[in-house]
Amino acid sequence: MPPLSRLVPRQCSPMPTLRCTASSSQTLGIFTVTATPNTQCRHRSNARQPPPPPLRTVKAGPPIPTRKPSPSTPSPETLVFTASDVPAPSFFASQLPLLGPPDLTVEQCIAATTLYCDGTTARSPTWAKSLVSSNPTQISPYILHYLALMLIYVNPPNPATHDLGWNMLVTAHQLDYTPSTLQLIIHLEATHPLATRPKEFKPPPPVQSAIARHQLLVRQGKDPSALALQANLLLERGNRKSAAEMFAKAYRLGRDLPKEAPVGNQPRRPRWLLEGATHVVYGKVMLEQGKREEAEAAVRVAAAELDQPQAWAGLAKIAETEEERTECSLRAAMAGIRSACESMSRMAAERALEEGVAEGERRMRGLMAEEWGRLATS
Repeated sequence: MPPLSRLVPRQCSPMPTLRCTASSSQTLGIFTVTATPNTQCRHRSNARQPPPPPLRTVKAGPPIPTRKPSPSTPSPETLVFTASDVPAPSFFASQLPLLGPPDLTVEQCIAATTLYCDGTTARSPTWAKSLVSSNPTQISPYILHYLALMLIYVNPPNPATHDLGWNMLVTAHQLDYTPSTLQLIIHLEATHPLATRPKEFKPPPPVQSAIARHQLLVRQGKDPSALALQANLLLERGNRKSAAEMFAKAYRLGRDLPKEAPVGNQPRRPRWLLEGATHVVYGKVMLEQGKREEAEAAVRVAAAELDQPQAWAGLAKIAETEEERTECSLRAAMAGIRSACESMSRMAAERALEEGVAEGERRMRGLMAEEWGRLATS
């Protein structure tokens, strides 16, 4: 294990995936809840508040010189950077489509990174606030957050970009930017899962600060992203009832937030962290209370608008028609949901036994049943 003082190991790339269950057998009612890329991608708790992006394979950037830390600032969060640490334009050109927001350009990335590196040479208790306030159109917590994600989670890992990105993420958190605060916690859970932490484990100060701020947001109960993350943490720790209640709170807070129109045939951008999982769990809660229509409506949003695989699997289980059940099962199975693969295998086997089917078609259906069965157990 890498030194705990670093928390974010340089080997840790690409972006960790935020899961809502420790295993596929842990469920909330009829729905297995696991965060997928679409549920994580770019929520907006309020204006210009992006979430951590999904797990993706990203191209490596060009080699970047490694700077030496200042002897007077040994802490990873207080390293001094220079113009030599600014990645080449080709780095951001490759990273932006994968981990960046749609409204950020390569030129803006270069300008903001240069300003940040220049600012680290004269750190003071208020240096970050002064940097942002004096350059409001060129650098902001929003931009720092996305720059951090692109620099930290480059694949293959690059120690130089990692250090710069980690500093940016911590800075954005210190500027009270909620997505960065939540990202620090997500990274902690991904790199040091609760089950593997020694008793004496203690996160470094920036992460301790993020944990404290997150809990404050949970107590305030006004941010659906903070509540959804807390629900995820509760579920990881086996507290399913409290997790379901917390997801329900997140749903009630976020359901009336404005939606962005989807681009092409892509799912729309989630409005808060784990929005898809939130809809699925809320649907389960409503179903338990006998509110079938409300349950179906919530889950259908996660499926049709966010393309949440678990939502398609849930809809398949409550669909009233065979046609819809088959369509929903297929969508879920194609996304790798094992229960849906089992359903597709069973349906294909049944179709192979139908009367009046030509022998060649019967064999084809039998082969499809076998293939879905293999996928269900792989």
